[in-house]
Amino acid sequence: MRNKVAKQKKYNSASRQLPIYRQPRFYIILVFVIIMILGIYLIVSRTGSSNKEIETSNNTIGAVPSKTEAKGENSEEEDKNAATGKKQTPSQYDGDDPNKLDEITGYISYSAVNYDNYNIRLTINQYLTSGSCELALTSADGQVITKTAPVVASASTSTCQGFDIPLSELSSSNSWQISINISAEDKKGTITGDISL
Repeated sequence: MRNKVAKQKKYNSASRQLPIYRQPRFYIILVFVIIMILGIYLIVSRTGSSNKEIETSNNTIGAVPSKTEAKGENSEEEDKNAATGKKQTPSQYDGDDPNKLDEITGYISYSAVNYDNYNIRLTINQYLTSGSCELALTSADGQVITKTAPVVASASTSTCQGFDIPLSELSSSNSWQISINISAEDKKGTITGDISL
């Protein structure tokens, strides 16, 4: 009788054991492996596409070019380069080291409405550790708004800390001339531009 009971227990335990593909942990592991493979694929595909960065022109997005920049002094050469697909290097890298120039040079890198303010940011081609920037906005009817900000050094260039002009101060006119006078380390320079609201 004991033999019969032992055989029956052995038979019942063997019959209850499911094949590996029918066990729940098999499916849990399978789903986990599939998620890992998909995750690795997405990471590899995104890093591959980020290496193909979109190249922009000399002006930064949102920059307000002056009338001569918008027209282009070398527009025939620029048209030829655009037609042939040649890239132009930014003027700040052409020629001599900008840090050795006698005057401060740069450009307005951002000029746009942001909520209740008009923001103006600029890039100074030289590396300056100290100095000041004085913004003068002149309307068509002669109204002048002035703001000052300190010069802030970046890795190889500099910038002004930034100008945030409340839109309420600009409500008297739709068109303004930007003039930013920079003085730092025995050098001076002026960066100009336009605002159209």
